[in-house]
Amino acid sequence: MKMKKLLAGVLAGAMAVSAVTFTSITLSAANDPNDVVLYQYEAGVMTNYSLTAEQNNLLKNATASISVTVDGEGDTAYFYLQEKKSWGCTEASKPTVTINSDNDLFDKAKEGGLAVNALDTYTKINKITLSVDGGAETTLYDISTAPAGAVYDNNGNTFRVTADMLAKANITAENVKTCKFNVKLEAVDSDAAFYSYLVGGDDAVSWSTGTFGGTNPTSAETYSFYISEKTSVWNSSTNQNEDGLETTTGEYNVLDKGFYIQFKNMTVSKISITTPTIASTYKDATAIIENKDIVLNQYAWTGEHYSGEHLFTVDGHNAANFGGLGIDNLTVKFNIDSITNSNGQKIAPENVDFSIQIMPDYINSQWFNPTFEYDAATKEVSLTVNIKNMLAEKDPYTRLESISLIAKVHQDNTDSSVTIKIGKKINSVSEIILNKETLTVEKGKTAQLEATVLPENATDPTVTWTSSNTEVATVDEATG
Repeated sequence: MKMKKLLAGVLAGAMAVSAVTFTSITLSAANDPNDVVLYQYEAGVMTNYSLTAEQNNLLKNATASISVTVDGEGDTAYFYLQEKKSWGCTEASKPTVTINSDNDLFDKAKEGGLAVNALDTYTKINKITLSVDGGAETTLYDISTAPAGAVYDNNGNTFRVTADMLAKANITAENVKTCKFNVKLEAVDSDAAFYSYLVGGDDAVSWSTGTFGGTNPTSAETYSFYISEKTSVWNSSTNQNEDGLETTTGEYNVLDKGFYIQFKNMTVSKISITTPTIASTYKDATAIIENKDIVLNQYAWTGEHYSGEHLFTVDGHNAANFGGLGIDNLTVKFNIDSITNSNGQKIAPENVDFSIQIMPDYINSQWFNPTFEYDAATKEVSLTVNIKNMLAEKDPYTRLESISLIAKVHQDNTDSSVTIKIGKKINSVSEIILNKETLTVEKGKTAQLEATVLPENATDPTVTWTSSNTEVATVDEATG
């Protein structure tokens, strides 16, 4: 079968594929990835507590005083109260802080809400309560009934991933594009969202740059995203030119400044970074495709038929880099039952080219013409490509997106589609072992022979027993 390199331009329309059955292959990191925890929720450990909308409504009824009591652990701990629309605050090193009506913070808290800050001076917060006008205490927070993570409301508070965190996680310019940032969610509300933002010139969130990683989660699970080493960012300064004021764009290095993650309407229990690994050993791997119909669609500008079958795909929940696969030779095997066009016309296997496509985005979706073997008796196609050699020439930290089988019909065929029917893999019998090497049977007597068929997963392990001379001995064809 003639092997050709496929045209990269047809890929976009060629990748409607079905599932694949794997045998003796694992396309994932060869070693356990290094998961570096940036934030791990622990009940009672917090930096601040913002009252919920329902709790803030209680403040509106205050006429004389607002008191907050913190039951926490820590000999030198303190906290202060702050309303959300002003930086005014009241500090205290005692368990209760009271804001009277003659304090400017009183009316501002009633209008804008209240937050309890500097709680990270405590080793643990057991309970926070509120009293309005000296009345009964209302529990704001109780460690015994606390949620399983940090609760973010619609205000969109942020978590800063600092350059120091990235450095301690051993993230470098070489591996940063393959590092996966993981956010574990314990609960999500309506309109939940988290997105990543760059750091502006004043170390604040650079909202104007847009987002580069995040999602709108609809369920409580772990979500992941990737970042690039350098990302465009709007400079905070503008320049005057003949056309007026102009804001220029520069290169922002995430490793130098880190970035922000903004959370809305969700409960977050963990933030971590999964860094890529490089395999210490490489082994051959085999992927087997069974019981599939691969449909090849015709393209008007070439008259040829193309399609692709994904053998392995990486999405936001699964990370793999070339160096972590640990694969030397990758072999793809399948048995062709038939190749026909939509009119039922048969197409000879010799008129179909197969190749293996390795897809990382920025090495231009390369196709590799594998070594080809075809067994006419079993109709088995075997394609092998050396991934390790490819890794020696490419960046081992490059993130892998997919490995696919690509098929192309190159005979003159004007039909709109061609279907390759792939059947169940045929495992031929390699050996039959009898339980006795010799057998002597007296006239009129019977004896039983047992046969073991190898391999154990042979497609047809049936054994038929016959006698070469029925005048001397007869054999039961079913049992031997």
